[in-house]
Amino acid sequence: MEIDRKTLKALAADTRLDILKSLGKRRKTPSELSKELNLAASTVVEHLNRLEEANLVRREETGHKWIYYGLTKKGSALVKPKVPAQFIIVLSLVAVVAFAGFMLYYVNYTPYATVGAMPSISVPPEGEITQPIEETKMPEETTTPTPPTEQRAATTGVGGVNITNVTNFTFNSGTGTCYSGNYSEEKKGTTEIIGENNKITFSGFVITSDPCHELEGSYSMNDSKITIEITSKSMGGICIACVGSIPFDGYLDLNEGHYNVKIIYEQTIITEKDVDVI
Repeated sequence: MEIDRKTLKALAADTRLDILKSLGKRRKTPSELSKELNLAASTVVEHLNRLEEANLVRREETGHKWIYYGLTKKGSALVKPKVPAQFIIVLSLVAVVAFAGFMLYYVNYTPYATVGAMPSISVPPEGEITQPIEETKMPEETTTPTPPTEQRAATTGVGGVNITNVTNFTFNSGTGTCYSGNYSEEKKGTTEIIGENNKITFSGFVITSDPCHELEGSYSMNDSKITIEITSKSMGGICIACVGSIPFDGYLDLNEGHYNVKIIYEQTIITEKDVDVI
């Protein structure tokens, strides 16, 4: 079975793996998957579209108003009990590729000297002409002025790798909608976080008892830990009180590396995930 880049990307999200496992038992509608995984129907449909693009699931129209989704031969080969080894191999490949990318970055970009490290002094062979020690100087630290709207403070990430703070942050808010569901203070929403192409992209929705708001996002960074905080902003006008959701998405531009990303809404953590940016 051929495992292409699109398949690996589709399997990178835990939610889509859960959907594949569920469809491995029997075909289901988006509504059934939404209740089973405790996700909004729109979010489930978006994940199904990604899996359908990777030829892992297919849409089955029965002629009625319900649309079912089932596994393709390719999807069945990954999750069916008769070939569990292939599913494990695919997950192992994803982990190996991510680890190899991180190690390659670590080997190529680890600084030769760090602050506070003891310098190494080697004795050259007899007869070799070298410069006097007094002429060997450490490079002076320089500061390049940057515009006030950008943050470019250098810090040290995992493994002593020198990384740079976020160079661009974009956050978009969608329009809130009402839906029939149980509102739980403990469950504020869901988010998908992906690291690729020197970006960390995120998308999802928050659950609120007052969806007549738009969302605003800000971020803070401490070493390799990134916190994205989402707040509500009233849009004014007349609003019908209901339980609903507000979608959002965005991305951060930053260097390759390993990051811990946490997304918070109303002082509640929606998602926390370790992400490798390649």
